[in-house]
Amino acid sequence: MTNSKKIHTCGDQGDIRIFRVDAIPSTAVAQPTPGDRAIVAHSETGHHHVVDSPCVGYFTSPADPFTAYLSLAEDADVKHLRGWDTHAPIALTKGTWGIRRARELTPEGYRMVQD
Repeated sequence: MTNSKKIHTCGDQGDIRIFRVDAIPSTAVAQPTPGDRAIVAHSETGHHHVVDSPCVGYFTSPADPFTAYLSLAEDADVKHLRGWDTHAPIALTKGTWGIRRARELTPEGYRMVQD
């Protein structure tokens, strides 16, 4: 981990909120993590929020498209991959974390906020 802002229960990085959870829901499905990186929040503009760690489990649930889950076997940083106007890394301790994308209400229904 770097000199990142360390969160213990809840913190924000741009358009995502990261919070500690007791367990990953039974409806969640493990997703592939290519190499040693998990993209924990994908952005249409290409500035992903990622965890670089070979000890990460990444899960999503069809029941809630706005929330994903991380299982960390060791401490890791969440980094924001954008060359300009980037958000500082967030240090997470090993354990289980939820990641919720910000959303906004439109006439068509809820959609993810774009950071």
